[in-house]
This record gives sequence, structure tokens and C-alpha cells, in this order.
Amino acid sequence: MLYNIYNIDECIYLPIAIVLALIILVICSFHFYKKKKIALNTILSIWSICLSAIAFITAFLRVDVYFTNDSFVGIMAGFMGACATILVGVQIYNSIDTRNSINKLNESFEKKIQELNSNHESQMKELIVLTNKLDYDFKQSQKDIKESNSRIKNQIKFAGAVAFFYTQPFSSYKLFYECLQFMLKNQDEDGTSTILGNLESIVNRLKSGNISSLKDIDKIASLDFNNLKSYHLSSLIEDRYNKIHSDIMEIIKNKI
Repeated sequence: MLYNIYNIDECIYLPIAIVLALIILVICSFHFYKKKKIALNTILSIWSICLSAIAFITAFLRVDVYFTNDSFVGIMAGFMGACATILVGVQIYNSIDTRNSINKLNESFEKKIQELNSNHESQMKELIVLTNKLDYDFKQSQKDIKESNSRIKNQIKFAGAVAFFYTQPFSSYKLFYECLQFMLKNQDEDGTSTILGNLESIVNRLKSGNISSLKDIDKIASLDFNNLKSYHLSSLIEDRYNKIHSDIMEIIKNKI
């Protein structure tokens, strides 16, 4: 088998092609390694195969390299230029890749900040709604407690008025009058009618001459209709109460 023998001056394109192939191989290897698409062991295997192929081609073609000063300087300059090109290319690639990574991080941070702001605004709105609801519930509970206390006090007064009905009729009248104010304030028509009936019963008992005690008799005169005018239902009971009050005042004048 005959082999061709090439001189370096006759086959100048072969080293150039090899250098370019190595440059491309380095760039591709670096790119795929950075992207995590190829493992380091795989890249080293590819390098080994490529270098073996280059060695095989060189041996097959029996390239006899005769170096002169000019050719040596040219080859060294070419390799140095190739190395410089590779380094510059790697730096440029790193710069671009780093910038892309920074941009992605910035976008990720901005998105996360927007999500946090959105969640914060949503939580603040929910907190405001909850605070308003708690405030309303608190005020409503305070109002309910106040109304409950008022009703309890009114029931106590009503019980006292019933208890004093026979023994202290004027004290009973005074307590029923206060209960009447409560019923008018709460616009309780049935309760108002019941209280008026009890007041009429006291007047009828006093008319029969059963006056067992004069306690609170001096306060009856001030318990007139003028103190009831401010209530909405007062106009419905004006005539009835005026008659009750005038009757008891007449009893006080005639029998006391």
C-alpha cells in the first residue's frame, strides 16, 4: 500500500482545518456542558474520540512536518490566535449567559414581588373586612347587652310595681309609670296597653278608699303626660293616660 507524503507547505490547510475543528469542538462542548445537556464524562469521551480521529488521519496521511523558522512562527501564531479566540469566545459566551441568568433572576424576583404584593393586598383587604365585622359584632353585642340590661331593669321595676300594688299604691304607680316609658321607647303596643291597665287598676283601688301607704305620693304630680310626648306612640295613649293621671290627682286632693 502506498501512502502519500505531504509537506507542511504543501498541506497548509490540514492544520487550519484541525484547529478550526478543535475550536468548534471546544465551543460546543462548553455550551452543552453549561446547559447541562451532556455530562462531563460524555464530553471527555467525545474529545478522546476526536483526538484519536485526528491522530489516525495524521498517521494515515503520513504528514511529515518540516519546520522552518517562518513556519514555526506561523503555526505558533495560529495556535495563539486560536487560543485567544477561544478565550474571548468563552468570555463573551459567559457574559451573555450571565446576563441572561441575571435577567431571568430579575424577572423571577419581580414576579415573586408582584405575587407577594398581591397576596399582601388581598390579606389586608381580608383583614379590613374581618376588623369591620368584628367591630360591628362588638358594637352589636354591646347594644344587645345594653338592651338586655334595660329589659331586666324594666322587669325588676314591673315586679316591684306588682309587689307594691296593695301595700304601697303610689310607689307602684311610680314604677308602672317608668315601665310605661320603657314600653313607649321600644314601641311595644301590647306592653303599653298592659301597663295602662295596671295604672287604671291602681286608680280604681284608690277610689275605693284602700290607701295603705302614702309613700311616693309627692312624686305623682310630676308623672304627667308631658314626660311621654317625645315617644312615637304617645299620641295613641294621650287621652287614656291623661284621664288616669287626672283621676289619681283628684283622689290625692280629696282624700289626702
